[in-house]
Amino acid sequence: MARLSPTGGEVVFREPPFHTRATALARIRTLLAGHVAEELLFGAAASGAGEGPASDLAQATMLACKMETEFGFGKGGLVWQSSQSDRLIALIPWLRPRIQQHLSDASAQARAILMKKINAVELIATALIQERELKSERLEQLMSIQDALMSSFANEIGPPGTAAGTVIPFPKRGEG
Repeated sequence: MARLSPTGGEVVFREPPFHTRATALARIRTLLAGHVAEELLFGAAASGAGEGPASDLAQATMLACKMETEFGFGKGGLVWQSSQSDRLIALIPWLRPRIQQHLSDASAQARAILMKKINAVELIATALIQERELKSERLEQLMSIQDALMSSFANEIGPPGTAAGTVIPFPKRGEG
């Protein structure tokens, strides 16, 4: 479910009972996707993604920290160290760069995914502004609509490389 409130937006979904390296990285990408979407749609992200210990950025940072110190997925190997202390990042010299690398990589991956689906992101954002809350069925419906429109458009313009299939890039937001 996605919800928009006067104080910001949120996406609610079920957390897996445990993580593999792949699911932890996917969760970090998901947590950072809202921040990235704001950059893509509005030209800059708002502070909401990083406000407080329950924020998306805080959750992504803590999960990356757990990958390195608790889950055995990082440089520390199979040694468990509690990630509960906020000062832990400052106390272990190699930890902060590793966490930053996880967050940077996840942000770049989220950006690449969202850029491929930017029309769907805009469609969902518009629906969210109008409806304020979108349940998973509605989100799936919007994605299906977007996929159908893109498929129809691709069939209409012809295959790439033909005169009808020539791709004309749209100007970036803020340009022309």
